[in-house]
Amino acid sequence: MLGLRARLINVGFTHQSNGRGELLSRSWNRLWAHAGLERGPFALFRRGWWRIPESSSDDNNPDIERFLGYGDVLGVYRYEQHLFTLLLRHNLDFDEGRGAVQFDWSFPLASEGGLRGYIQVLTGYGETLLDYDYSQTAIGVGIILVDAL
Repeated sequence: MLGLRARLINVGFTHQSNGRGELLSRSWNRLWAHAGLERGPFALFRRGWWRIPESSSDDNNPDIERFLGYGDVLGVYRYEQHLFTLLLRHNLDFDEGRGAVQFDWSFPLASEGGLRGYIQVLTGYGETLLDYDYSQTAIGVGIILVDAL
């Protein structure tokens, strides 16, 4: 497909929690499947998930799928020593139109040693698990000590 080669298929279980108690607690359990394609310096990942239902008395975010949807798409592009990623997520209800867009850029800070800078911009829902149902824009700046790619 478009010259992209299948490189990985993963399936798994995820428990996500904000670690808070009582009224501030948020968590959910999901089964997910993840597929990755690549061509040269470009990779495309598609992940879909299914939320494991909870009893209504235990569910502290019963409408989380309305805001975080059922999956996401991640594009990754490496140009020389720069890595760019774009994450797209939507609930696929086009009347509500809830989702998020996240852009990340990592770049070298030094010619040797692997120390890298990092900038992230996210706009939409799900920036934090506690505020999954609030649309917001967040900008982050940081340093990467160990680069996984």
